[in-house]
Amino acid sequence: MGVPGCDGFPVESTCPGYKKLWHSGGIVNYSSLLWLFPDKNVGVYVTITGAEGNRKGPAIFPITSRAADILLNEEPWLNKTTGCSYPDPWSETKEIVRANNTLHKYAWNITRNASDYAGIYSNPAYADMTIKVETGPKLKLYFGRFGVFSLYPITEEKFDAYLEGPLSYVTNSDDNTAPFHLEFIVDSSQVTKLKFPFIPADSIVELVKKNSKNQGSSANSVPNLHSNRFMKYVSIIDMFFVFLFPVFVSFFS
Repeated sequence: MGVPGCDGFPVESTCPGYKKLWHSGGIVNYSSLLWLFPDKNVGVYVTITGAEGNRKGPAIFPITSRAADILLNEEPWLNKTTGCSYPDPWSETKEIVRANNTLHKYAWNITRNASDYAGIYSNPAYADMTIKVETGPKLKLYFGRFGVFSLYPITEEKFDAYLEGPLSYVTNSDDNTAPFHLEFIVDSSQVTKLKFPFIPADSIVELVKKNSKNQGSSANSVPNLHSNRFMKYVSIIDMFFVFLFPVFVSFFS
């Protein structure tokens, strides 16, 4: 071992003198890295938890590399200085951009009625999104099996969306408090469309609000999005690309 740069694709790679099988993964507040050396019958698994802004991504590689060198009886190529500065001096350290948002107390601070936004919003390429009015008033957006958002009004057209439930950590954990920025389109005083940020980050998907007469249910009801097996899988795939895929991309970049 003893040589930097042994962490690239494919899953099977070769470090000097050793065959290595490896895999990594990550999500908000969690990163992991696995190295296996089948010819030596040894392996290293490291997992790190913590806020997105604390450099846990760059930290996991030096820890794994140092442990592997010890297991393989190799002279470690990382010392106390470079182990802490990695990836410096081999490559420039990327600036950490911390979210500056503070999750404020919910308040309906606009004049338009919350019920004007309620309904089902649709795009042929994605599963439907449903917006429901709850006590407060408070708007909730439902998307797929796990996507539940609280919509915080900024203006009558723009809202900040924070996740709740199983995926709440995506927008509400440690210093990772950046919301999704949504925009409603108003035509002739009626809310007609919703703009939602999908992947890539600069791609905004436009969903059209369905006519309540054709919904088959009231505008404030949450429909069964999974009565059709195909739509069930579409929803799951959508959830992956919206919330998890950006984390994997950032981990390898």
